[in-house]
This record gives sequence, structure tokens and C-alpha cells, in this order.
Amino acid sequence: MLSRLALIVDDSKTATAVLKHQLNQFDVMVESAADGSLALEMLRDHQPDVIFLDHIMPGLDGFEVLQLLKNNHATRGIPVIMYTSQAARQYTSEAKSLGAIGVIPKKVSDEQLVQVLDKAELYRLKAGNEDRHSPCEAAGGKPASPAPGPTPNDSPGDRGSPVDRNRTTGRYSAAQAAPSRAVDALESDVGAAAPRREAGRGWFTRCLLAALLVTQGYGMVRDSQRQQTIVDLRQQLQRQEQQLYSQEQRLLHAQEQFALEQQQQTEATWRQIQFLVDVLVEQLHGE
Repeated sequence: MLSRLALIVDDSKTATAVLKHQLNQFDVMVESAADGSLALEMLRDHQPDVIFLDHIMPGLDGFEVLQLLKNNHATRGIPVIMYTSQAARQYTSEAKSLGAIGVIPKKVSDEQLVQVLDKAELYRLKAGNEDRHSPCEAAGGKPASPAPGPTPNDSPGDRGSPVDRNRTTGRYSAAQAAPSRAVDALESDVGAAAPRREAGRGWFTRCLLAALLVTQGYGMVRDSQRQQTIVDLRQQLQRQEQQLYSQEQRLLHAQEQFALEQQQQTEATWRQIQFLVDVLVEQLHGE
């Protein structure tokens, strides 16, 4: 059974539209969610055949959403492909250790898209076999071998996986393959998934502690900067107060000088008037 419904979880509308156009060329229906919380709400109603998950998003990031999906029994069987601009080898290994079946770039080619869709189909087939075998294994019995022949949802032309892309129509055509070998290979991968998940949880815990330390350090630096800013403002205010006091003292001194000069001028004027009066009086007496 080919992948028919994909869920793209990405806050970038442009990247979502580009990937949706590529998937539509292969008759894959697409739903989209702008963040991890919305994607988890959508998965409560129905489940897609494959999830393309971005890493950096508002709210929950891609790794946190991936852990929630793989820790939930209802969604852990959905193949998840990290769809991000991250290209570091360490990022790829961490994504796979948390349960992602692959990592593709934002500018993914049609050939890469075919490969991850093939891998998602095999992963989903393996997850379905494990769900059917788990009740018998839990009771101590041996898992029942799958019945030969096609499944009810497979047509004669769609048996087996992987699938190849038909270059003329842009659709998938069935290719001759041995699904049992691919499923056996996936069994070994899924068998080693548990320690990888534990390693992923340890990595997430370390990252969380590191983030808390960084946040605390940033808070201390920010508080220190605030205290230094307060000290600088207080010193500036003191300097301004000193300048205002000096200006006020100079103004008072200038007022005192002005008052003294006015008094001196007034006294000189009165002396001149008195002298003139005396002269006039003497002239009158002489006449």
C-alpha cells in the first residue's frame, strides 16, 4: 500500500507549499499544521501515513513533538521524517535516535522524496506486523507467521516494496522486490530502537539542563547589567545635582554683585544731586 496521506508540520507557509506540490505530483494527499501542538490535536482524529516534521517551530520544537509521538502507543507506528534546513551529521544521528526514519533538506529532490516514501512504507508495514504479533508474544507464545498473498488493500500491481517512480506520469509504479528482506532489515533497526530512544531521552535531559543553566546564567548577567545601569544612572544624577548646585551658587553670587552695584550707583547719584543742590543754594545766597 502506497503512502496516500501525509501531514506536514512546519510554520513556514512557503516550505509547506513547496513540499505539498511535490507530494501532490505523486498522488499523495497533504494536510498541514503550523506548529506541534496543532499537529498533536489533528492526530487525535485521524492518522496520516507519514509525517514530515520541521525542527525549529514556535512552541514545541521538532524533537519534542517526535518524542511525544514515539512515546504514545497510538502514534508511535507512524513514520516520521525530519524536514529541516539542518544538515549536520550529529543532528541526523540525534533525529534517528529519537525515532525519525530519515532527515531530508528543505530543498528536497524528487529522488530523495521517493526514497523516504519507500522507507516510510516499509516502516509502517513493520509497525503493523509488530502490533499484530504483540498480543501473542505477551502471552508467551510464538508470533504467528503472516499469511501469504496480498493484503486486502493491495492490488496485484502494488504488491511488494520498495516502489519506483514512473518518469513519464510522475506517479509510483510497483517494482519487483522482496519485501521480506526489507522487513527483516527493519526488524533489526526496530529491535535497536529501544536503546536509541533511551539515549535520545538522556540527550534531551542533558539539553534541558544545559538550557536551564544558560537561562540562569543569562538571567544573572541581565540582573548584573541592570544593577550596573542603576549605578550609572545614580552617578549621573549626582553629577547633575552638583552641576545644578554650582549654577545656583553662581547665580546667587551674580545677584549679590548686581545688588551691590545698584546700591553703589544709587549712592553716587544721590551725592551728585546733593552737590548740585548745595551749589544752587550758595548761588541764591550770593545774589
